[in-house]
Amino acid sequence: MATAMVGNKTQSMIAPKPAVLVFADYYYPSQSAGGPLRSLTYLFQSLNEYFDFYVLTRNSEYGTAQIYDRIQPHQWYPLDGVTVYYIPQDEIKSMLVRTIVRQKNICAYYCNSLFSYHFSIRIVWWRHRGKIPNLPLMIAPRGELSPGGIQLKWWKKKPFLWMMRHGHYYRSIVWHATSALEKEHCQQTLSTTQSVIEAPNLLGAPPVTINPVSKTSGQLYLLFVSRVVRKKNLLGALEILRMVRGDVHFHILGDCSDHRYVAQCKKKLAQLPANIQVHFHGTIAPQHIMEWYMRHHALLLPTLGENFGYSIVESLLCGRPVIISDQTPWSDVMPHNAGWALPLSDQKQFTAAVQELVDMDNITYAEKVKSVQRYITNRTANTHNIQRARQLFHHLIEHNYAE
Repeated sequence: MATAMVGNKTQSMIAPKPAVLVFADYYYPSQSAGGPLRSLTYLFQSLNEYFDFYVLTRNSEYGTAQIYDRIQPHQWYPLDGVTVYYIPQDEIKSMLVRTIVRQKNICAYYCNSLFSYHFSIRIVWWRHRGKIPNLPLMIAPRGELSPGGIQLKWWKKKPFLWMMRHGHYYRSIVWHATSALEKEHCQQTLSTTQSVIEAPNLLGAPPVTINPVSKTSGQLYLLFVSRVVRKKNLLGALEILRMVRGDVHFHILGDCSDHRYVAQCKKKLAQLPANIQVHFHGTIAPQHIMEWYMRHHALLLPTLGENFGYSIVESLLCGRPVIISDQTPWSDVMPHNAGWALPLSDQKQFTAAVQELVDMDNITYAEKVKSVQRYITNRTANTHNIQRARQLFHHLIEHNYAE
């Protein structure tokens, strides 16, 4: 901070913070948007001291046409340190972006998705064609370039990526990878090494206390916390449980707007034995999610791929072990006695892990909870990660990647 003398008074001259325009399909008050929304929230909480973030987002809930209550479109709203502009997705125009850039003195763009048509693809196209100012642009794929993510609707994604690469649309873009694994996926899929920068996702504060939950041998309370979509593999989780012995209560929390996939999952319920009780609860408000982890023994999430996996982290922060696939950044939980990270090709290993938890007594389970706490404490020290995230944006703004 610099100072200047005016008459006999000293006035502070504080340089304005760099302003970043963020394009996001969903932002609060959305209750159903999942990990990408939480990634943004924690990023803003950690960096709004250094940057001014302006968010352009839709005014409806994830997976529905439900309009948010008490929010008028085409207006700016201050929200927890950032400023948010809500708009119907089909009303996003290049002229609006140009106006925001001019009025807010924007110096860079950030897209919180790769495949979002309205909040990423069109932004890239407008910038490439000169319809919006040619500012530095960063894209966070949020797991969309993982093998599991690419495989979903591959007949659309692979030709699209080929066209974008060969049309040089991605030539001057910076890519935000949140793990070494995602950085590798970006480099392989996009055929680039110079413009992929790794900066881990940031986390909220863990619960003040870890509430103990009693564990009786022969009984298990399991959680599945995610949107019920093919990538998260609830069908696989139900198949894993089919051969488990003991009294298992499996509670599913998450958006169920993919009606076709939900119907497939509910059809699978008929194949489960009577000792496996499954309950769908739909979307749970974020402020109540930790209470659900505390009342259960473990998380079961055989996902096809995660670039981070906030539900995995939340379970670990609550001291609850996880049974997950090896397609996440948390594949080292097993050596630390914090859970299981298993290959999707071996269902028997998943079933054996669940059975081990079912058979576990209270003393053994309490030791596992302690191991989980030690593991996640060491993995989530935020100070260094905040510095890396800050450097990520400075790198974007200070280096001219524009074409």
